[in-house]
Amino acid sequence: KQMMSTKKSNAIFLYLISGLLLSYFIFKPINNWDVIGYLASLFWLEGFDAIQIHALTYSSLEAAVSPSRFTMLSEAGAYHSAVHNDPNALLAQVPFYATRILLLTMAQGLYLCGIEPIQALHLVNACAITLLWILMAQWVLPKHTSSWWLLLLLFALAGAVSLGRTVTPDALSALVAFASIK
Repeated sequence: KQMMSTKKSNAIFLYLISGLLLSYFIFKPINNWDVIGYLASLFWLEGFDAIQIHALTYSSLEAAVSPSRFTMLSEAGAYHSAVHNDPNALLAQVPFYATRILLLTMAQGLYLCGIEPIQALHLVNACAITLLWILMAQWVLPKHTSSWWLLLLLFALAGAVSLGRTVTPDALSALVAFASIK
């Protein structure tokens, strides 16, 4: 009976922490230079031309970030400025980012369901890292039920908490790699 109670409390705690992590990742995203490339690739998948991709990418970014962050991402240096001011320079970034098919396809599905493109990208990443947390916890905690805080600390120190706030295929890669171990 006590074992059942421990399992139940562990499950509640696991999903409570998971919900908090997911909420943090979604509501406190970090938009870095890569989000521009992923947005452009998402619009490229939709079949838009260079001018449309440029307009959609930068209008999506501008709607999602503060004016100072937008300026930093679009005008931080000569390279950023050149990409911001030339649709063909932005289109030249797409081949590097478009190879992340799983991330882009999942985000495209969310976008087609009506979620804003930048939010769709962040949502895919946030869910991947949260699922990674759940897998890790279910793998470690049945053997060491008192290790919650240590596992959460290791998860944070490994960079997973920051990773959950950005747009990167690393989150999905880590999830697939870890899931294949089980």
